[in-house]
Amino acid sequence: MGGPSRAPESKPDARRRVVKAVVIIVLVLVLLVVVMAMAGGGGHGPGRHS
Repeated sequence: MGGPSRAPESKPDARRRVVKAVVIIVLVLVLLVVVMAMAGGGGHGPGRHS
């Protein structure tokens, strides 16, 4: 039971890296949703049931 341990995320460089990774993941997911919506989404939606 030594002193308080610091998590690696507490360093500014590590935090910046984590934020950058999260932003990239979110952008990729948004881009994937947009591409799927433009491609038709597999025939789902209200037009399919008419």
